[in-house]
Amino acid sequence: MTDIFEAIAKASNRLVLEVLAQKPESTKASLITDTKLTALEVETCLADLVSNKLAKKSGSGQSIKYSISPAGFTPYLTWLGKVAEKQAVASIERQLNDVGEKVGTWLATSADWVSAKVGEQVQLDIDPKRWGKE
Repeated sequence: MTDIFEAIAKASNRLVLEVLAQKPESTKASLITDTKLTALEVETCLADLVSNKLAKKSGSGQSIKYSISPAGFTPYLTWLGKVAEKQAVASIERQLNDVGEKVGTWLATSADWVSAKVGEQVQLDIDPKRWGKE
């Protein structure tokens, strides 16, 4: 397996990762107990997780211990960060467009109001008879 998404798509692999997050340096035997999976299921999960660099093993023989390998998550966290960033930028752009439309509507309405008020004032100050004589 060479894809983290395939590895974490399996519920059993996620379960093993969750246990490893809580109990680093777990043995196969402790993972079997903690996950309630069969020995074969745990071995398969560990093989998937180690081959995808999501888990690492240390020790040898019966004392092999497994832990999460943070470095294995880095490329995928970077990718997820880019996706989240693009979504955030798109959301901000939509909000700015909405604000721009509202400001434009407000300015147009305000300009109409100001124009009407100026027109009223001009009409009040103009005496057509006086202007006619001049």
